Amino acid sequence: MSKEQPNHPTETRRPLGAAGAAENSGHEEKAECGVATDLWIELLVYPDAKKIQRRLYLRVAEEWRWWYDDDPFVFQSVQSAFCNCTDSLEVVVWYYDDDDRIVGLVVRSKYSLTERDGGA
Repeated sequence: MSKEQPNHPTETRRPLGAAGAAENSGHEEKAECGVATDLWIELLVYPDAKKIQRRLYLRVAEEWRWWYDDDPFVFQSVQSAFCNCTDSLEVVVWYYDDDDRIVGLVVRSKYSLTERDGGA
C-alpha cells in the first residue's frame, strides 16, 4: 500500500448516498470504472472541515477519490475487503474523470465459482 496520504478536499460538496448518486451527479458523460488499490478512512471528521460526515478515500487509476456517506455498512464492507479478504474480494469504484468524488462502489469477489474451484 502507498504511504502517500490523500489531499483533503478544501471545498464542501453536497453528500451523495448510494440512492440518488446517479440523479445528483450532474454529469451527462459515462462514469469511469476501476478497482481500488489503496484505502484511507477518516475515523473522525477533520477539525477544520465544514462537513458533518466522514469520508472514505480510495485510490483508483492512480488518483485518490472519495465517497461522502457516513453509512457504517459501506465503511465496514470496504474495510473488510481490504483488510480481511484481500485474496477473494475487491472494491470496484465508479467516478467521473474530471471529479475526485466517487459516485458508486461495490465489493465483489475476484473469482467466479468455477475459477475458485479449479474450473469444475
